[in-house]
Order: sequence, then structure tokens, then C-alpha cells
Amino acid sequence: MALPRDRDNGSYSRRVGLYSIEWWTRSPDGTISLTTGEGLGVWTGLVLSYAPPGTPLPQRDDDDHLLDERWSWTTIDYF
Repeated sequence: MALPRDRDNGSYSRRVGLYSIEWWTRSPDGTISLTTGEGLGVWTGLVLSYAPPGTPLPQRDDDDHLLDERWSWTTIDYF
């Protein structure tokens, strides 16, 4: 996955696996969050988070789900 290195967020408009990603953000610690453009339901979307080696994954709330030591996902409400 290639994201611009000179910005901390932006539109993306690409597919990652099964998901159409529309927006991405990079935090100061290097963690990248990818937000889907298509909802899982009428008002619900998905955020995939990637943490580089040595950086813990962000823990937003109890709805975060670990995929492995570098990837997690959570749902978001659009309203």
C-alpha cells in the first residue's frame, strides 16, 4: 500500500482487499487508519488501522478487533 509520505491525511479511493477505501489518516506515531467509503449498513462504516513494527495499535473503544499484531478494525457511525 502506498500513501503519500508528505501528508498526514487525504482521499485515497482505492480498494484494499474487499473494501473501497475513501479516506486515510496518519498519526504522529506512524499509525495509519483507512476509512471505507461504502457502508456496512445504512449508517455504518469500517476503519482499518495499521501500526508499524514497534508501535502499539490504537485502542479507541471496546469495539476494536485485532486482526494480528499490526492490524485492527472497528465500525464507525456516519451520523
